[in-house]
Amino acid sequence: MREYKADRNVDLKSANGEFMSFGENYRDSWVEIGLGLNKKIGEKTHLYADVERSLGATIQKDWQVNVGFRWEF
Repeated sequence: MREYKADRNVDLKSANGEFMSFGENYRDSWVEIGLGLNKKIGEKTHLYADVERSLGATIQKDWQVNVGFRWEF
């Protein structure tokens, strides 16, 4: 994956007049790896799960686990 345009600038001003400004550039390239499954457990019900992680970027996504139940109606 590639993020091409990811500049962020923030300006903060408090009630007493203090001011802070900062910016960040998040342009980067990375790869995401993952593994998932979907299991039909009934006529209209499914269980699903996946695990994924990103590699190679400045901002890392550690292991993420998603588990769910889906009912069709």
